[in-house]
Amino acid sequence: MIEFGKIIPQIQKIKVFQAMANGHFLLDFGFYASSNYTTKLVAGANINVPNNVYAKISLAGVPKSVASFIVQTIQCWATDVQDPNAPRRYDLISHSCPADIYTWSTRNYNSTYATFHFSSFTWTNVSISIQAIYVHCMVCICDLNLNATCNNLTCAPRKRRDVSTKASQTISAGPLYITPHHTPNLCDQSGCSDICTMIGGMPVCSCTGGLVLADDLKTCVAFADDVFSSNSMFLYILGISVLLVVGAYFWKKK
Repeated sequence: MIEFGKIIPQIQKIKVFQAMANGHFLLDFGFYASSNYTTKLVAGANINVPNNVYAKISLAGVPKSVASFIVQTIQCWATDVQDPNAPRRYDLISHSCPADIYTWSTRNYNSTYATFHFSSFTWTNVSISIQAIYVHCMVCICDLNLNATCNNLTCAPRKRRDVSTKASQTISAGPLYITPHHTPNLCDQSGCSDICTMIGGMPVCSCTGGLVLADDLKTCVAFADDVFSSNSMFLYILGISVLLVVGAYFWKKK
């Protein structure tokens, strides 16, 4: 028989060791000159459209030996002003995946940093001569020691990860100033001395005020100008002769 009065309960404190985080992280968000992410662009750098803009978001002050912290880029978008809530915006990353074919996410959900790049662009219906791009991102920091699914991400159509319950913070970088793509004006290079008109994608010279094109089809000269060559004079005489023959024919019919 067991005498319950002689049973002495023993209570032992059990310590569970987990990787703990205070929730305060330093993030570095910047633009780079190439996909090597070695040369960082200064604020206010100029980008020629449609050159790529390379962006990197990384944890700062974390030892390289700590690999359990995962940077998750949830949403990224561009605005033409510093305010992330500005009405004019262009989505880059949506639901942790590229928002369109002009954005490429090269690293996300699998490291202490995330990288992506997009084709630079100009804003439509903007009257200012110098355009700017600011980029804003909603970012989460996930600890693999606490959540084994931190690095699970699928960007296949209709299989994007639901991130509606994640606690995130918005960080911003910029501005970058945009130089629009310049299509050379062929008329500027045509050598036309008077008027140049683009016809069928090619520059065509013409003249005003009774002037005519010389043999080079670029220079406008007076009809009686000495620079007219014998070929030009021959064509002129031939034209006058044709007009006279046609005129005589119709006069006889009367």
